[in-house]
Amino acid sequence: MMMSSLSKEDAQTPEPVIGERTDASMQGIPPILTPVAASIPATYGLTGSNVYPAGWQRGPICSSDLALLPTGTSSLTHLFGNPGLPLE
Repeated sequence: MMMSSLSKEDAQTPEPVIGERTDASMQGIPPILTPVAASIPATYGLTGSNVYPAGWQRGPICSSDLALLPTGTSSLTHLFGNPGLPLE
C-alpha cells in the first residue's frame, strides 16, 4: 500500500521483505505428516444380526450381551438386513 501526502517530498515504496525460509531452503526437509494406507477388509456377504463378512469378528473387549450391544452387517436400506428396521 502506498500512502501519499501533500508534502513535496518524494514518496518511497516499501521493499519486499525476504524471509529466511524459501522454497530452496526447505528442500531436503522430510514432511511432518506422511500418508498411511488403510487396510479394511471388504464387507461383501450376508446381512444380519451377529453376522459378519469374512475377516470381521466381534471384538473381545465388547460386551457379549447381544441384546445390549447388537452388532452385525446391515444393508444400504435396512439395519442388519431386517425389513422391519429401515434406515431412514
